[in-house]
Amino acid sequence: MPMSHPLHPIARRGARCTMAALTLLALVAPAHAAPEATRVAVVDVRQVVLALPEAKTVEARLGELTRERAHALERQKRELIAAEEAIAASDAPEAERARQLADLEARRQQLKASAHALSGELAKEERRLLEPVYGRIEKAIAALAAEDGLALVLRKPLAGVAYQAPGVALPDLTSRVIARLGQEGGK
Repeated sequence: MPMSHPLHPIARRGARCTMAALTLLALVAPAHAAPEATRVAVVDVRQVVLALPEAKTVEARLGELTRERAHALERQKRELIAAEEAIAASDAPEAERARQLADLEARRQQLKASAHALSGELAKEERRLLEPVYGRIEKAIAALAAEDGLALVLRKPLAGVAYQAPGVALPDLTSRVIARLGQEGGK
């Protein structure tokens, strides 16, 4: 019988030695720890912004700008309506009325463009006014994430998340961010 046969006494002793060595190695060798789960939390930045006193200041400033610009646009609109009524009641020659109506239409298009530009101006002013607020919020989130050992903080609502396992509730930092910013004041 050849020595490589599993029943041969020498082969069995070699197999036992190999098994003993592997067992000893498994006990002595550092175990590979399972990777720690990534810690994730969420924060509702919109809710944080609305909870800050600066939000009321921004809202008031934007309301003031809106009223100023809307008043001017409303005045121009009333002028256009009055001009249109005057043209309709006019007994000017048809060619003159057509020219006046074309001028009126150009003014109407300019009014529409002004209204659209107002919307863009308000959005730009809102971004400018809220930029320092968002900076403070980001710093507070980063500090809380570091304190809690979080690898990732997502914005609520979780619009960018494709899947969240049922029953998995992510810690919500919103109230803690609001509290932290309240402690800091308007720094």
